[in-house]
Amino acid sequence: MNFTNKVGAVAAATFVLASTANAATFSASASFRTIADISITENAALSFGTSVTGKAGTICTVDMTIASGGANADPGATTTVQATGTGCGGTIDSTAGEYLLTGAAGSSITITMATVSQADYDFAPAGIYSDLANVAVSVETAYFADAPFNVTLEGGGGTGRLAVGGLLSVTNNLAASTSFTIPYDVLVVY
Repeated sequence: MNFTNKVGAVAAATFVLASTANAATFSASASFRTIADISITENAALSFGTSVTGKAGTICTVDMTIASGGANADPGATTTVQATGTGCGGTIDSTAGEYLLTGAAGSSITITMATVSQADYDFAPAGIYSDLANVAVSVETAYFADAPFNVTLEGGGGTGRLAVGGLLSVTNNLAASTSFTIPYDVLVVY
């Protein structure tokens, strides 16, 4: 077979294959749904009270528990233990910070709160998380500053309560009869 015959045979075979080919197009789709936003609502602001001495080298701690048990109990109500330490001066008006977290029920979240260092004092947040899933028995997780912890939003359609206290360490003398505000972040990530 010469070159011309070979080219002709290849062209004929290509024509037969091309004319007998069958093709189809299917329009497929993909779907997704976004998760509910996580929201944080402050129910009570953390306060070390009005009797912090402000003297260098002193500390003040606010500890708390989250109430649980009984049909009439609010499983998210915090009970603040009086602020204690060398720098509290008998403070009886301290208040635990209280935050309600709301998101998609059953979602795992990570909560982080970092130590705050200012020129004259340091604040290390600490406290308790409650899943609010059961009025009779609150599932609680203790946490500390700079240590991320993982929990699941369970109770009441994806809610949980975060009670915040912590340790205030005064490093330099503070001005007397002066109010101070400690900015700190509560980072919650799905």
